[in-house]
Amino acid sequence: ATAATATAMTMDAFGAPLRACPVAEHAVSAVNGTPLVVTWVNRATHPLTLSVLDYEGAERPMTHLRSKPETSIAFNSNAGVVWRARALNGELLLQAQPQNESDAHLVVLGCRFRYEGAAADAVYGLSKQAETEATGF
Repeated sequence: ATAATATAMTMDAFGAPLRACPVAEHAVSAVNGTPLVVTWVNRATHPLTLSVLDYEGAERPMTHLRSKPETSIAFNSNAGVVWRARALNGELLLQAQPQNESDAHLVVLGCRFRYEGAAADAVYGLSKQAETEATGF
């Protein structure tokens, strides 16, 4: 890889070092949580997929969020619901389980991907066609 490519993979848009992307932890959403509003802000430099985990731990896609500056979206949810944000290549960016309104404002930052290109496609099972169909871009 060239120096520019290597830098792009390890630095954010402002030249700050990227943290390693988190590893998904097994989790299930809690039943009967109190209602709350979960707000997502995308500060990553790429679009992402938002999903929830059901009561058995299966990931259920909810929507996609573009990578425009300060793009945000809000959902009516419940305390104890597990939410995930993933890059379109499947890499986990954030996993959260808000318990109240004070921790229900979720900000997604970029992170250093573990897999890129064909390796990400093999690991996460995503294809460019499926990505286009899911996102429309």
